[in-house]
Amino acid sequence: MRSPLLIPLVLLFTACSDEPPPPTPTPLVEIAAVTSESRVLTVRTSGRISRKAEVPLSFKTGGIVSAVLADEGQRVRRGQVLARLDMGEVDARVSQAQRR
Repeated sequence: MRSPLLIPLVLLFTACSDEPPPPTPTPLVEIAAVTSESRVLTVRTSGRISRKAEVPLSFKTGGIVSAVLADEGQRVRRGQVLARLDMGEVDARVSQAQRR
């Protein structure tokens, strides 16, 4: 059976030794000259690119588009006709609504 005083006595004797602790090694430091350089960082991402001023376009009446008169990205003026609808389907809906 071990004596409960054994561990504290061992610690006391090892703490009271006359030997100095070993010196800690000095860390090595590398010296370098300061230089200036430019780097190009590549960023890959996904998203939607749009202009600051973008106007969603729509018709007052739904139907089949028979002609597109402006290209994507083309400058347009207010009131300019951009597309035409097939009026046959629109007229058929009007006739049906009038018969009711």
